[in-house]
Formats: sequence, structure tokens, C-alpha cells
Amino acid sequence: MRYNVLMLRRLILRLVLACFLSTSIVPYELGTQSAQAQRHLKNQKKQRKKTGKARKRKKQSRSRKRRKRSFTRAISRSYRRARSRWHRPASGQLRRSFLRSELPPLRIVPVGKNPEATLLPLSEDGEFDDATIQQAEQAFAWKEDGSTHPVHPRLLSILYGALRHFETPFAWLISGYRKTRITSRHSHGRAADVVLPGVSDRKLAAYFRKQGYVGVGIYPVSGFVHVDVRAQSFFWVDYSAP
Repeated sequence: MRYNVLMLRRLILRLVLACFLSTSIVPYELGTQSAQAQRHLKNQKKQRKKTGKARKRKKQSRSRKRRKRSFTRAISRSYRRARSRWHRPASGQLRRSFLRSELPPLRIVPVGKNPEATLLPLSEDGEFDDATIQQAEQAFAWKEDGSTHPVHPRLLSILYGALRHFETPFAWLISGYRKTRITSRHSHGRAADVVLPGVSDRKLAAYFRKQGYVGVGIYPVSGFVHVDVRAQSFFWVDYSAP
């Protein structure tokens, strides 16, 4: 009798232990599998998101290239040659002369009939006296009728800093003063469209952006960089033809 009771107790203990193991281990395994599935789903979502962003960037890049090609076809062959000439590096003799000078001048070469301007700074920061700033007005004159406007001193300082930074002896001035629109900073002597020989437009625009309180626009088709002096910085890219 006592033997039967002991056997019954052992059987009950085994059943209780089996129930305990079934309720503790199986849910743990299921929970592990569900966590792995959740991580897999998250990874799939991230991958789809990355793929979607990459496709979007690729699509935007293609549209920009198509837009650029369409505008490029619209410009004349002579303008393409001029655009290539503006970006051609300056001669070694001019560069050596520029680098030898302790305080090199700001040489502005306008595209067109306006006279060149060679401005002697007062300091390395690009400060100019009033008489020197007046010399720049002729280089910045409007191409239509030759009218002039005072040039903002900080605009000249920024241009001078770019020349010294890229060690370029002069700057091409594509457009300076214009009185076509009152809202344009060109009409107030606070803007210039420029090219530095041997310097890509993107590098030049990146330098201008670091100066602060400026407006900087890249014109890949027209082939120049717009820079102006303003109270709040603003940057853009314009694929329009000249």
C-alpha cells in the first residue's frame, strides 16, 4: 500500500513538472521566433525605404540632366566657346606675378566692352577706399547704356577673398550692374555674376556660401556663379539659359 502511494506521488510530480516545462519553455521559443520575425520585418522596411530614396534621387538626377541638356541645346555655339574660355586656367606668368605680390590687386575683367578694373586694397581683408571703389563702377556698368551705380564694398571684399583663396590673378565679370528689375540686387550694386579661371563653379559657390549673409546661385548652363550681399543667406541652382 505504501509503495503504491509513493508511486502515485512520483507520477503526480512528473505530471506537474511536465506541465511546468510545457508552459515555460514553449512560449519562450515562440517569443524568440516572434522577435526575430519583427526584426526581419523592420530590416525589410528599412531596405525598402533606402531603395525608395535611392530611386527618388536617381530620378531627380535624371530629370536634372534632361533639363540641363534641353537648355544646353538652346545656347549658341559661340556662347559655349566663351563659357569654356572663362573657365580656362590663367597663364602661369599671371599666376606667378599674383603670388609674388604681398598684397595683390583685385583685377576685374568684364565680359564685353566695359574697361577692366585693377583695385589696390588697403589690407588683406579686402578693404578699399572710396576712390578705388569708384573705379569698380565702370567695370560693373550696365552693358545696355553704360549707366553705373556705386558698388557695395563688401561685395568687392568677398571677390578679393575668393581670388586670394584660389590663388587666381583675376575674375571674369559676366554681369554687374543691371537696372532691369528694381527688386534685383544687381540694380543696387550688391550683386555680380562671376567666373574664376581654373576654378569650378561648385567650388567657387561653396566658398561664397561660407562667407555668410550672401546670396549664392549656381548657373550650370549659363556657366557662372551669382553672388550678392544680403541680410539673410539664400542658395539656389538655376538651369536656365542666358
